[in-house]
Amino acid sequence: MMSWLLLAFVLCGLVAMIATIKGRSGVSWFVYALLVFPVAFVHVLMIRSRRPETGVEPRTAAQADAEIAAKLRQDDVIRHPGDGPPAPR
Repeated sequence: MMSWLLLAFVLCGLVAMIATIKGRSGVSWFVYALLVFPVAFVHVLMIRSRRPETGVEPRTAAQADAEIAAKLRQDDVIRHPGDGPPAPR
């Protein structure tokens, strides 16, 4: 009996995880799966994601930091020894 209950919670957690990835509420989908698992499982696989598809590759933290540093150097906020004299305004 205990193993069936554990299996049910794991499968309901799977439904909740898929729903969360698709931008839905994981808690409500977990409860939905507890009530009617087969229907909830098929339903969560068929729904569309609420997350926008930007088509842009995610940046790494190092790339984001390099872009910020370049912008700050461009604005004369940060000066490095090899950058030369600041540009006149």
